[in-house]
Amino acid sequence: MDVPQELRDKIIDEEHLRLLSLGHYIHGGLCIAFATLFIFHFAFILVMAANPDMFAAAGTHPRQSVMACLNTLFIPFGTVLGVFTLVVLSRPSVKRLYRL
Repeated sequence: MDVPQELRDKIIDEEHLRLLSLGHYIHGGLCIAFATLFIFHFAFILVMAANPDMFAAAGTHPRQSVMACLNTLFIPFGTVLGVFTLVVLSRPSVKRLYRL
């Protein structure tokens, strides 16, 4: 049985609109997820700025740890760099090097 062109166009239009609607919901969800990630980073930086000693690696100068934590804002490379900086600064040999 042959389907009229007008009905076929209507079905295709409705399907495209449904897919567009789904795409907008997915896009909105991703935007919310990424915004939440940055909000958590901002809150972390505020807490860190209020009490830098809390984030200082044992025996390191708080300023060095603050700079390492600030690096975590620059996702993804800054996060990796900041974490590795904190790990390296917590080594006893590096503490001796900086006389901390």
